[in-house]
Amino acid sequence: MYEANSALRIPVEVITENGYCIVRSSDLEEINLSAPGDYHFIVYEPSDVEHLVVVEFTAEAVKIVEQRMRRRLSPESLFWVECAERSLATYLWEKDCCPPADRLTLKSICIDDLEVARRWDGN
Repeated sequence: MYEANSALRIPVEVITENGYCIVRSSDLEEINLSAPGDYHFIVYEPSDVEHLVVVEFTAEAVKIVEQRMRRRLSPESLFWVECAERSLATYLWEKDCCPPADRLTLKSICIDDLEVARRWDGN
């Protein structure tokens, strides 16, 4: 039975239109083992093959967002996690495969994410 004060977190799954399933690995860990600036996701291919994919932002991409926001966001900010997740979902949809070596490096930010950054109210 689930208790209201339980530390149990139910992971949110993002399903792409072509059948990939993305889960934030931080939803499955009691302690986040990711290095700051690295965002880890478990990706299940439509054939159920599992990958641990790391998404990272280049310094230039971070700079673009911070200029748009006119402030710095910590690497732990939910903005970066959500942006990494959306970018990974887009990659999986467009390429229909996981990134090479299960690592996706984002050198730029899409215009929609820049608009989210401009209005971001969180940390």
